[in-house]
Amino acid sequence: MEKIKDLKYFFLILVITSHFFMWEVNIFNINLKYLIFIFYIFIIVDYKSFINKFYDIKILIFLFIFIHLYLSSKDNFSFYLYSTFIFLFLLSCLVIFFKNKILLAFKKSIYFFVFILISTIIFYTFSIKNYQNTIFLIDFFSTQQVLFKENSHFAMISASIIIFFLNEFITKKKIIDLSIFLLLSLVGYLNFSLTFFVGLILGCTFIIFTNYFYLNKLQIISFVLLIILSITCIYINSKNFYKIKSLKNNLIKNSDDLAPDLSVDVFLTSYKIMINSIKEKPFGYGFNNYNQAFNEHIDKVDNKHYYTPNLNKEDASNNFVKIVTEMGIYSLIIFYFFILFSFSNKIEFSYKLLIIPNFLVQTFVRGAGYFNGGYMIYLLLILILVYDFIYKKPKKSNLII
Repeated sequence: MEKIKDLKYFFLILVITSHFFMWEVNIFNINLKYLIFIFYIFIIVDYKSFINKFYDIKILIFLFIFIHLYLSSKDNFSFYLYSTFIFLFLLSCLVIFFKNKILLAFKKSIYFFVFILISTIIFYTFSIKNYQNTIFLIDFFSTQQVLFKENSHFAMISASIIIFFLNEFITKKKIIDLSIFLLLSLVGYLNFSLTFFVGLILGCTFIIFTNYFYLNKLQIISFVLLIILSITCIYINSKNFYKIKSLKNNLIKNSDDLAPDLSVDVFLTSYKIMINSIKEKPFGYGFNNYNQAFNEHIDKVDNKHYYTPNLNKEDASNNFVKIVTEMGIYSLIIFYFFILFSFSNKIEFSYKLLIIPNFLVQTFVRGAGYFNGGYMIYLLLILILVYDFIYKKPKKSNLII
């Protein structure tokens, strides 16, 4: 029995690692993020407990999401929309049922991902015989298309890991934590992406702001130094600094003196579509139905690049645009829960470090939809933890990551 539990726990770590950090990896044409649904085997075994967990308001919430989607999509309700709703429902059931186990296995899944990352880099170093020519490590993800298809995709999932292990080293003084922090920081620097450094800046700043009275001086100083270092890295990289200047010019000065590059134009276009969508349909277009809003409003938006109307049709440039466009005023509920999660002293700080930075990056900077990079699980954990720790007012949790 003990061996079965150990095997189940190891499989859970593998599944979490695949879903959060290896969502672009396919083996035998099977995307690894779908491995998480194998855990329905354990739900079937313990179906009575599962039914008890869902025999309440949760069912009504999913019913509301479905009705909202069906009514908002007009005559465009397709099999794709139906299937993504089913995907949401099945994933939500898993997270609600296995919440505690997911949180317990999260840290070990990070160690496992770091091991896979190091092993992959070492393998490619020896397989292509670049022992002395280490320049191939620069833009490794974008050029080799291994683990991640773009540098920014690594950036989407690394902010929480880096900030978490920086805090672990500060509080526990373990060399392994410092090593992981330095290693992933180096990988992020070599695979330079504006998303990576903006994610660190945004994550550290938000954590300091929302948890200032619970942090010691060393934690605050360390996070501030990481912010300064990230700003410096952006400044010395001409390409990324150009993006900042381009965005600032088009937002603040509203001038054409500096034409935005493609990624900035896509970013600005998605926000313009969101604004037009809210004006026309304040209650939103329905879950995962951003494509309909995009098609209706793209011709009304002034964009600077030829390729912009063909990019990010399904998932926008970030999940903030996607959520607001699809859920309209109902999206305020999600952000209200996120604010409660961030400021509450009833939520363990380790949970915040693991969730907030990556959630912020994928929400406001660079997203890839709800079902990539573990975004939907981050969101579900925020909603569930706020409900459990604040509204249900349980006894203090002994769960430790």
